[in-house]
Amino acid sequence: MRLRQPEKILPPLPSGLALIPQALLNSGDGMDEIRHLSDEELRAWWTERLTALAAEGDEERRVASLISALRALQQADADERRRLTRARMRAAIALPPAVRDLVFATRAAAARREPALDAEDNAIVAELIPTIPEAAGFRPPGN
Repeated sequence: MRLRQPEKILPPLPSGLALIPQALLNSGDGMDEIRHLSDEELRAWWTERLTALAAEGDEERRVASLISALRALQQADADERRRLTRARMRAAIALPPAVRDLVFATRAAAARREPALDAEDNAIVAELIPTIPEAAGFRPPGN
């Protein structure tokens, strides 16, 4: 008897949970799908994901998606995590203001739910801010 592949029998994830594609979540450490991307390709990848996140109408799904993305980043080695986070930051800063504000509001809600995860990511963000020219003088809403 031949079993069907899980992705063929499971329904697709709702759009808000698709911030990290299912293939990415199913790969070994969660980052195989995007490791080969150049820095600009990573920025475009994050722009697409963050835009989709903001388009999700359900706040709970937005928060869960962002937490999943941050957890996936924890799986990368330190250098790769900095590279992926840098691309995420560059993408977030370049988003249209209304989209960016919603992404940052979602980030604040995720931080309230997962403070340790937020603190760990913020440490990397703080380290990277001086290396991102477009981040000079940028402050997320509420800061």
